[in-house]
Amino acid sequence: MLASYDLGPVLGEGGMGRVVRARHRALGVDVAIKELSAPTPELVELLRDEARILFALKHPAFPAVRDFFSDAGRFFLVMDLVPGLALSTLVAQHGPLTPAALEALARGALAALSHLHAARIVHRDLKPANIICDGDRVVLVDFGIARASALTPRTMMWARHALTPCFAPPEQYRGEPSRPAAALYALGATLHFAASARVPPEAPRREVGPDSLLDLAALRPDLPPALTGAVARCLALDAAARPTAAMLLAELGGPGGASAGAAAAAVAMPTPQDLDTYARQRRLDIRRAPR
Repeated sequence: MLASYDLGPVLGEGGMGRVVRARHRALGVDVAIKELSAPTPELVELLRDEARILFALKHPAFPAVRDFFSDAGRFFLVMDLVPGLALSTLVAQHGPLTPAALEALARGALAALSHLHAARIVHRDLKPANIICDGDRVVLVDFGIARASALTPRTMMWARHALTPCFAPPEQYRGEPSRPAAALYALGATLHFAASARVPPEAPRREVGPDSLLDLAALRPDLPPALTGAVARCLALDAAARPTAAMLLAELGGPGGASAGAAAAAVAMPTPQDLDTYARQRRLDIRRAPR
């Protein structure tokens, strides 16, 4: 229970609650604890869904779940503390990533998405603030609105506040069902930001043209053409034109593309009904303001 931990500084805050650093008193282990800001039944269900997803994935690209409990009417999700910095912080402090760092980021994120998509899970809020960089290790965080991407998907009208502008694909603005291709667009926008230190234009603005997306190959001639080409393909406005994560990972020479997908396919995931939490979340208007 909470009395077992010494609570430390706040690591992050959002619409659902906050994440704090803590230390287990008996074990001397540092962890991250996510606490709900308002423990309504709907929010408790969202947090429980996030715990289920992360516990089932068991992959170095995602924080491991240590516990889920309630204490005095408050609900907590205990995860491994991931060292490193959020990509948004890293770019703010040091500017655009070097070619080697950007390639490591791309391979790590693609390996993570390949694993997720093989397990039929879509991370629907991929952006620089939700990627932790620790050397060459890339960790995806904030699965509060992840969901199963297959089996009777439902069309949902996404309210403007429920997506992160500049990192969301055009189909997300239109309220179409979440597909793996949407996460590839978000990854392309994230890599474009990491390479340029500039937030890309919003997808609807690009659709009405002329396309105001910066030419990354011209801006960063030091980057490998294969990498800038991969980013451009991810940022295709047509979802059908985007490659899969496994395909790009193989093209960029990333480790574990096929094997990671095969392993993920065997993961026993919660049912789509368990994971389809976005309708409740949108109804409650709990998404944090875009940053």
